[in-house]
Amino acid sequence: MLRASAESDHADFGLGSEEIQKFAPLMRLEAGLWRDAIAELDDQRVVALVQFFTLAEQLPGWQAQERSPVVPLMAELRARNAVPSELSAWIRSNSDNRFLPWGSLLDRL
Repeated sequence: MLRASAESDHADFGLGSEEIQKFAPLMRLEAGLWRDAIAELDDQRVVALVQFFTLAEQLPGWQAQERSPVVPLMAELRARNAVPSELSAWIRSNSDNRFLPWGSLLDRL
């Protein structure tokens, strides 16, 4: 996914149709799995993944609503005190997923 996140200016992020189908289930992984997967990544790479997954919901079968990886990735950035000031606004302006960037209100209570 890091490779695809660097291809945001290419159609379908440079992913082929088989890759789009193969990786679609990643959009609905449990939040804890995402936290583990990015533990070793620096903040800049996590931000790149947030941006990728925000835009990737436009791919067929990649809609994830409240289970979007953006939610746990943003939670990790917040825990690191590393959320860029403009990132939340960027997410909202580039997605119609009402759960982004912070997830369901019920999950946060």
